[in-house]
Amino acid sequence: MKIVSLLIFVSLLWSCSSLKIKSAKDVEEIKGQAIVYQLPQNQIDIKIELTKTTFVPGPYAQYAKTYLEIDPLQTEASEQWRISDIQMQVVAVPDTAHTYLLMGAIDKISSENLAQLSGNIGTEKNVIVFQNYEQVAPVIPYFNELTLKKLIIEDKKTSYKEVIIDSISKRIPVENIVVRNKNTEEMAKDAAKTLAKIRKRKFRLVAGLNDSFPKKGDIQIMIDELNKKEQYYLELFMGKLFEEKESFSISIIPDEYKKYFLFQFDTKNGIIDNSLVSKGKTVELKLESYSKLEGFDMSSKIKKTEKLLPYRIPEKLFVSVVSEGKELYKNQLNLAQFGRISYFPLSLLKDSNIKIDSVTGALTIE
Repeated sequence: MKIVSLLIFVSLLWSCSSLKIKSAKDVEEIKGQAIVYQLPQNQIDIKIELTKTTFVPGPYAQYAKTYLEIDPLQTEASEQWRISDIQMQVVAVPDTAHTYLLMGAIDKISSENLAQLSGNIGTEKNVIVFQNYEQVAPVIPYFNELTLKKLIIEDKKTSYKEVIIDSISKRIPVENIVVRNKNTEEMAKDAAKTLAKIRKRKFRLVAGLNDSFPKKGDIQIMIDELNKKEQYYLELFMGKLFEEKESFSISIIPDEYKKYFLFQFDTKNGIIDNSLVSKGKTVELKLESYSKLEGFDMSSKIKKTEKLLPYRIPEKLFVSVVSEGKELYKNQLNLAQFGRISYFPLSLLKDSNIKIDSVTGALTIE
């Protein structure tokens, strides 16, 4: 849906003197052809990004103090949501309460301009529209390489067997090998040793202690790979953080200074579902007056005999997203429906290069 381009619209009126504009509510009968023309009002599109941070404790966390002399900051799995980003933009939609009819010599308008001027569809006020979630696939937090060493161990056990040699009984030792899986502590010990070796190799590279010294570029590649390995083995003891991001959009057409409910949120569940007992914190859109009206007002220059075109003088507002008294986002926006309607004298087109903003309806002179 396109808002009427008043710049094209004005040029058409200038060339087609028989064209007239009337409010739709004042027209009882249309003789001939007519085009519906609507002033713009503004819809605020809000995009919310949520981030879920998940902590997965390391499988060897209980042995971090024993083998690395460090204490993990956290040993329990956890999930936490936060609002990580808010973006806001203003778009124009037709204001059905201010509908006009362009009547007269419509046949003089080209088919291209006719298509641009017609086909407006109204929209209801105060409608909030939630768009579908956009979810980024999470990183699977598996620790899939617990150690570079074998996961099994060979235990040697000695038993004794009695044999008779020349009528004399003797105990002969017999060695038995028992193969078993390593327990968690043994694997943690292996991981700690591997971590120490990785750090030693990295130090020798940086300090230039190796007999054969690689090229400068090769050294950095080797160090980067060792850093990745070091980070992985450290996470086996300290745990691992990873993030998932979800985003959704809310669209609202405000019509008065107040707070508009957006959603319920808490750090454990993110956006609160209606089935949950907990209500979380309320997140709202807040509108506050900022300054005097923006744009040019031509009303003082209008003659009674002149034909008039309606246009918007938008008002600048403080628009913010708030939760429980805390301000999450704030911006200054020009909103058409909070301003007022003025009228455009056609005679001024002969002297000035005048344009009307298609989003807010504001009049500008270049």
